[in-house]
Amino acid sequence: MVNAAAVGRLLAVPLGLFVAAALAGLFMNTLPPSAGEVAPYAAWAALAGGMPLAERFRRSRAVFVLLLGCGVFLLLYNVLPALGDATRVRLWYGIVLTLLPCNLLLFAFLEDRGVFSRWGMGMLAWLLGQFMTAAFIVRGGGVLLATSLGRTMQRAVEGWVYASPLPGWFDSWTPLTQPALLLVLLAAVVLVVRVVRLEDGFSASLLGTLLSLTAAFHAVGNGPVVSLFVAAAGAAQLTALFRDSYSMAFVDELTEVPSRRALMADAKKLGGSYCVAMADVDHFKAFNDTYGHDVGDDVLRMVAARLAGVDGGKVYRYGGEEFTILFPRLGRAEARPHLEAVREAVAAIPFRIRTRNKSAKVVRDKSVTVTVSIGLAQREDGEDDFESVLKKADKALYKAKKAGRNKVALL
Repeated sequence: MVNAAAVGRLLAVPLGLFVAAALAGLFMNTLPPSAGEVAPYAAWAALAGGMPLAERFRRSRAVFVLLLGCGVFLLLYNVLPALGDATRVRLWYGIVLTLLPCNLLLFAFLEDRGVFSRWGMGMLAWLLGQFMTAAFIVRGGGVLLATSLGRTMQRAVEGWVYASPLPGWFDSWTPLTQPALLLVLLAAVVLVVRVVRLEDGFSASLLGTLLSLTAAFHAVGNGPVVSLFVAAAGAAQLTALFRDSYSMAFVDELTEVPSRRALMADAKKLGGSYCVAMADVDHFKAFNDTYGHDVGDDVLRMVAARLAGVDGGKVYRYGGEEFTILFPRLGRAEARPHLEAVREAVAAIPFRIRTRNKSAKVVRDKSVTVTVSIGLAQREDGEDDFESVLKKADKALYKAKKAGRNKVALL
């Protein structure tokens, strides 16, 4: 089932940056000249400034995407305007434009393996190899090929990158070539599918980068507008980095609910009246020892998903098999029915365990009941320390365990 809200959140920023750059480009002529002068610096800040940040966050793919963006910006803003040879301009433009969607789509299917690793050196060689091959073609083979052979090679490559298999209306509105437009459309569709099916944030940022850099090629010859789109492309990668860093700090990787760090941050925003509940998976250690840690992880994911549906509260993974539920505006009397409902929801659905033999063939399915015990405590007047309320909730949890488990106890 598609999580429309999650997909929307992933796509909002990169697509928003692209639209913002497009709108700014439309009104560039009405802005002061200083705006056009600042735009290139914004592009370089987003691209070159983002690379060390991406490397710091171990996002090697983002480093190479930003490096690719630097190459595109140099070509469109510095190299092409300075070239006097129309053939070379046409070849540089067509070759790099055609390779752009292919490279960005490739990065979507790779994994982050480090910039200064063998993989990283291989990716750097891959990008440099493309540049050197393109330069070889643009220069007609240099001193390595005879002039006639070099021109034949140039005509062959030009005929491919500027092929027109479709009607003229398809590209009559843009300097973009038909092969490149087709590749951009294909890459965009694949990236959207990955965002929808996998909720892949990096694919969302790649989509924004793809659209923005393609628009920069469309605006070739207009330096300030090219700069705006390149800056948007770099910013799409930067915002993805910030989103990932937030997720690493405040979201539990296993259960995908907010982490203990997020709980302590949210606790500082609480008002004078609130409740805290501590929930613990019953007999989890025995369950883990019997069925293994992989199955135990599945249990934690299931329990987290059920607890996250609690009305009026927000669930956090406190640690191990313990979860904390915060009710910022409810008292004990109002919060207890919601906890009883979520406790019953956890116990109501049997948890299926697949037992496998050594040959990895499924021997049998077994269903077990998973339950949680919950302790609830309320902040009292004069009680300013959140930790003290948390400790009371923990004592209430112990009370629920002692009373036979699968219960909600108050303190």
